[in-house]
Amino acid sequence: MTRKIGNGLDLQNQRIQNVGTGSQPTDAVNLAQVQSLLAGLSWHGAVRVASTGNINLASPGAAIDGVTMAPGNRFLAKDQTVGAENGVYVWNGATAAATRAADGVTGTLNAGAAFYVDEGTVNADTAFTVTTDDTITVGTTAIAFAKFGAGIAYTAGTGLTLTGTQFAINTTVVARKFSTNVGDRSSTTITVSHNLGTLDVVAQLYLVSTGETVETDTVRPSTGTVAFTFATAPAAGALRAVITG
Repeated sequence: MTRKIGNGLDLQNQRIQNVGTGSQPTDAVNLAQVQSLLAGLSWHGAVRVASTGNINLASPGAAIDGVTMAPGNRFLAKDQTVGAENGVYVWNGATAAATRAADGVTGTLNAGAAFYVDEGTVNADTAFTVTTDDTITVGTTAIAFAKFGAGIAYTAGTGLTLTGTQFAINTTVVARKFSTNVGDRSSTTITVSHNLGTLDVVAQLYLVSTGETVETDTVRPSTGTVAFTFATAPAAGALRAVITG
């Protein structure tokens, strides 16, 4: 039978040892559990802001990423022209040289080091991690940071549109294709539904048996159909229609 505690416990700065692995939402967890959850990342203290470009570390100015800094504020310099300057710093004044933070020196800043960013016009509520492989010598090794988790901004590339979190094909840039076998001995006109939603389509026919192109009368009755007319009705499945648009 478990013992119930009716008041707080003051452990006088002592450790609780041999804690089992928690399994319920209200269970305590042990250090091994926490470390396994953070595998691959080594979380450091948060920084107030992160850079958006090269910073003159000898005279960093009064504001970084739109935030007016105060002495003792931590910031992440991740965009330095000289990659070896990248790292976590303490802001000491607009015209005073920034200094490396205690957790940003050799031996503490390693691959997987992660920093949460509190404020900033561009980087607020984002996180960055070191992607440079160990071993890192701070001040010598060019250190690269990558954004991860919430706050990543996506941009639609050529041929794509982005609405909210959904990418779609930009049909004014990228042509779509519809293809099907056609042929029907009972009719000299065959209408193919392609559902591309435009009259701006190119329609071609070829013989399935040989791959040779077949020329015939072609019209576009609607934005979703193409009609092929033949002098003699082709056999079922003898032709392949390819429609792009």
